[in-house]
Amino acid sequence: MMKKPFRVLLLVFLAVFALTLQPLLAEPHQNATDADSTAPSKKTETKKSGAKSATKQSSAKSSGKDDAKTKKSSVKKPKTETKKDPQAAPTPEADKVQNDGDSETQPESPAANEKQASGKTTKGVKTEPPSQSKSSESGYDKFLEKYGAWDRLSKEYSSSDDPNLILKRAVMALQTGAPQQALEILESSPSFDDQSKEVKRLWLGGQAARAAGDPSKAVFWFSQAGQLLDAKERNARFQNEPDLDTLWTDVWRRFFWIYSSNFGATREGQEAVLRTTLEQAQRVWKNNPFWDAAAKALEHESAVGDKPMAGDVVEIGESDRLQVAKALAAACLEYKDDAKADAEAITAQAPREFWAAVTAFIASEEDPSELASLHSSYPKASIFWGSNTMSTSSSGRTDWLLPEESNSEWQDIRKKNRSLKDAAKRYVDREPGKELEALPVFGQYRFALAVASGKTEQAQALWTGLEKRDLPLSLKVCGMLLFDEALENLLPEDPNAAARQYFLLPALASAGGGTSLPSHLAPFWIRLEGRQLTNAASRTWPLDRLLVLSSWTSRLENEPSADLAKRIAFLFPETSTGAQATLRLAEEALKDQQYQLAGFYLNNVETIRLPKELRARQLELKGDLAFGLSNFDEALDSYSRLLKTGVKLSDTSLIRVAFILQQKGQLDVAQGQLEKLWERHENMPPAMQAEVLYYLGEGAHAMGNIDKALDYYLRLAWQYPQENIWALTAMFRAALIYDNMGQYDTAKNLLVTVIRNAETEQQREAAKNRLAEIEAKMGKVEERPKSGGTMVYPF
Repeated sequence: MMKKPFRVLLLVFLAVFALTLQPLLAEPHQNATDADSTAPSKKTETKKSGAKSATKQSSAKSSGKDDAKTKKSSVKKPKTETKKDPQAAPTPEADKVQNDGDSETQPESPAANEKQASGKTTKGVKTEPPSQSKSSESGYDKFLEKYGAWDRLSKEYSSSDDPNLILKRAVMALQTGAPQQALEILESSPSFDDQSKEVKRLWLGGQAARAAGDPSKAVFWFSQAGQLLDAKERNARFQNEPDLDTLWTDVWRRFFWIYSSNFGATREGQEAVLRTTLEQAQRVWKNNPFWDAAAKALEHESAVGDKPMAGDVVEIGESDRLQVAKALAAACLEYKDDAKADAEAITAQAPREFWAAVTAFIASEEDPSELASLHSSYPKASIFWGSNTMSTSSSGRTDWLLPEESNSEWQDIRKKNRSLKDAAKRYVDREPGKELEALPVFGQYRFALAVASGKTEQAQALWTGLEKRDLPLSLKVCGMLLFDEALENLLPEDPNAAARQYFLLPALASAGGGTSLPSHLAPFWIRLEGRQLTNAASRTWPLDRLLVLSSWTSRLENEPSADLAKRIAFLFPETSTGAQATLRLAEEALKDQQYQLAGFYLNNVETIRLPKELRARQLELKGDLAFGLSNFDEALDSYSRLLKTGVKLSDTSLIRVAFILQQKGQLDVAQGQLEKLWERHENMPPAMQAEVLYYLGEGAHAMGNIDKALDYYLRLAWQYPQENIWALTAMFRAALIYDNMGQYDTAKNLLVTVIRNAETEQQREAAKNRLAEIEAKMGKVEERPKSGGTMVYPF
């Protein structure tokens, strides 16, 4: 039997996290390395997870369109990104988008070898539908399983509540690429009385959640299963599940960050689950520095050996800390010149540049990305700008300014504040009237004036009377710098906003010289590079978000890795770095024609607060995905929206737009675009040059300019013979033209070359069929005049 207190606790925790976190980004199976290792994992080269192939099933939207198109409009260009054999003959009708999912190896679940039920009863109730006994008696279910007809087999078992059949249905859902369906089957099932079957249900649920792209839920299921196992079997299962140690590490990190930003009533329940999953990890993955650091962080203890050597950290003195607070208060009041002057008065160079950029952001809402390279020796400062933390941790610059208020007396003060600063500053010393005193914004205004004027004692007196959770972000940081205000008193009630600010406020307080900070964070101005950074992020401060993100980003740039990109995409989806990693994964999936997986990644990119270039990249990839699925209207819409952002389309996308325009009959527009592309063809790779020439030929052919079409086709076939798919298709198209012109010998010669060099049997057969038609037109060999013989006149 399942331990009910733990099950209840887990259910409570699930509900808590659902309320305290935005819906978790679905994420495909991660084949990541050991928790923070830089070397690729050997396990990922030799083992397949039961989750992995479920995410590789391609969409079927690209099939079934041949009969609905004419020869001209059904042309689908071959892939240029890869050298895979085309699946069609070199005819426009056959040159379709490939479906990549048919040949994937299906996952194998631990429940796959479960014995089949055959008409047994449970608790006196028959557990199979009326047709079930017949199916079992005839071996129909065995027959269906033998040939992999999982959809039919699932129907055979759908009415049963027998644990064996429920498990089989879940396995079959996984094997048909439907992990979410498998998860629903298992979630709707009650706990099994048989503990061994219950363990299988829970473990299979973890695998299904993992395949469905929900690592957090997967860890919950695996953890519940672990509670029912003895130590030996638990260790074996946990260690044999591919890369579960890495998955567990990243999910625990994410849980910890959510828990750390929550100071409400649900915090205790979150802590209980963190402790349970931590204890399980410590028993299974022993001597792992991450779990040692995690245990200390949960107890609010500093990691052993986390004291930097002298000179490794830039110290922020008391006078500089006051200058930072004054600059922030002035920025909150929208005194741009004063804020800039206060920031420039900071004595330490790197902090001076950093805070000048912060005040500039508050004034203009622009992230100075160039500081990412300027602060390269300080990884936390560098990634702070490199990942657009200021943009992604707030709703915009208004979060840093005094809020609006419709009260007429307050509006008069605001006007005076903007035009007559000296007159406005006198409100620090004035006793407010009752109407103004009732306005929270007026108290915030007086506090900001006091800090900006350097009146620290007055500021402290005013600070005690403020509702601190509702303050602008700039004033919250002032409170942390000047009065060591605890973070728990500043985070808002809204869990999503609290999670964002938990990332931002400690970073800024540390950057300004604050001392009252969580023990698991490294100093903001610590100098780390290369191996030092890797060790610090993996061993000493593995729960410092900025440090981990900086280390992983550096590794990803130096040695691109899909495993590491997946980890960044999962843990840091709200940052521009996470978006870049996700878009990189989407691009790779598109190159491999894994359209369902590519769509999964693209839908998980939150671009609202991201830079224009990343939003544009997402639009272009969405257009590429729609193009790959032959959804040309949708593709054209994405490309059009991209152009509206002011970002230029890549040459690849311009070629695709031209192709779509050809399909829509806008031949003149398409041809003009292709001709402009050809003007700079020397800067393109050969494959792209061949592609442009091919579509130029297609456009000319469709417009009835046969002579020009032949020029394009034959030039392509001659100049780019190494681009086999384009060259052969062009030769085939040219052969069709010569056939229609009655020049059968020329057509035949071209087709013979196509047949000889064809990469697929479909190409070869299409050319052979056309050649046979031409030879039939030419007549039998003995009836044709031999070349070089006496000329025969008809009269």
